Amino acid sequence: MAIMQMRNMSKNWRWTRQRRSVLEALREMEDHPTAESVYRMLRDRGEAISLATVYRTLRALADDREARALYGAGADRFDGRTGPHYHFVCTTCGRIIDLAIPYMDELDRSKLSADVEVHGHELTFRGRCGACSGSEEGSSDA
Repeated sequence: MAIMQMRNMSKNWRWTRQRRSVLEALREMEDHPTAESVYRMLRDRGEAISLATVYRTLRALADDREARALYGAGADRFDGRTGPHYHFVCTTCGRIIDLAIPYMDELDRSKLSADVEVHGHELTFRGRCGACSGSEEGSSDA
């Protein structure tokens, strides 16, 4: 599957073994890793690759829509899952979770006003994840 998608990359993109490794690692990681996390995983596997190469590759993958860049507080994170889906961001620990709720295609056809045309949408929920909510159970603010 990855090979088919790689063929859709921009003409300026040269596929190297390292770049394939970055894409494969990203798609294996479901925790929306930072470039540094992908770098550490590849180094642990014995890949000879620099953090700068990993970061540039992730940016290029996002530019070519082979990955998604997720921005927020802290380091940029990346998502190897490119199909339409929603996220939840924990405001305490920063964890990003893919939500298993149906994508609302009808929002992509919304007529918001006469001078805009909707081509897609992203929706991110924010709050505290189960781990962070659970760690404060029993504590009282009163």
